[in-house]
Formats: sequence, structure tokens, C-alpha cells
Amino acid sequence: VLSREQLEAIQLTISDEYGTVGTEDYVNPSSEVRAKLDFDDKLRIWAQPIKGHIYVAGVDTSSGEAHDYSGVVVWDITDKCQVAELRIRTRPKALALMVDYIGRIYNNAMVVVERNSIGVTVVQELYADLSYPSIYRETKQNRKLKTSIGRLGFNTGTISKGELNASLQNMIGENGYEIRSQRL
Repeated sequence: VLSREQLEAIQLTISDEYGTVGTEDYVNPSSEVRAKLDFDDKLRIWAQPIKGHIYVAGVDTSSGEAHDYSGVVVWDITDKCQVAELRIRTRPKALALMVDYIGRIYNNAMVVVERNSIGVTVVQELYADLSYPSIYRETKQNRKLKTSIGRLGFNTGTISKGELNASLQNMIGENGYEIRSQRL
């Protein structure tokens, strides 16, 4: 997907200097749900949130039962760089709490959850149970009602994968987004 030049540019921004988060006692500010979040030092932080900056968190979900990981990558849109990453095997409800925690820390980051399969559970938890304030919603025009509303989360399919790859190619390289994570 990426050119040799883009891969070389990414290599220059990779950083092994990050902090980690182990266990956090968390209280959701909307629902007052209490949880002990066990990140197991798998939440990597390259930069703390900055007031006034805009953040987006991409969320790739898994069931937490197989060999696949769930992932969360947080981007500072203002400074065009990766600031945090979580790669963990956990159940969807626990992942939703982790995403809620991470997103709220990063100025109520817009969370973009892949809603395919098990991702629906994560989106529903964030929206209905945790009242997360900023969840990506696909928009669809309703001509009769003159509104644009769609489903929460992002549906990944053949068409959207091509769009995602094209977007990635445009955002990486000289003056593009800086990727900090070797894993990413």
C-alpha cells in the first residue's frame, strides 16, 4: 500500500520513548460506572493531551477470545502525530470502558469504531451505557426529512478499504502524520 519513500519517512518518526499505563481506577463521568481498567502496560503514551488540541481515536475490535488483538490508536490532529496506542486482548465491554477512558483523557477525542461484527457491541456500550460524547457516525442523506443521520461507527468493507488505503497514502510522508509506533 505504501511506497518505499513513505516507509522510509515513517521509519524516521518511530519512537521507543513512551510511557505505559498499567491499572487505572475509573469512574465514567456520565453514568458513574466504576471499573478497574487493566491495561497491563499495553497502553503506550507518546504525548499527554494538550488543552485545545483535537484528537481522533481509531478503534479496531476483536472478540478478545481468539489470537486477534483489539487496537486503539490516538492521533493529535492539531500536531499531526500519533500520541497513544493500545494493543490488547480483552472482551468488548472491557474495551468499551478502555476506549471511554482514553477518549475522555484526550479532550473527548472523536472515536471511530469499526462496527463490523463485535464492534457493534463496543459502539453500543460507548453510546448507550457510557454516554461517550463524540462517536463517529456515518452520514446518509434523508431527502424527505432533510436530515443526515446514519449508523454509529465505521463499516469496513471492500469499498471502504480502498478509500482507507488511498487516504493513508495521502497522509503519510513529508509533512504528513508522524507515526510513533513500530507496531503500527
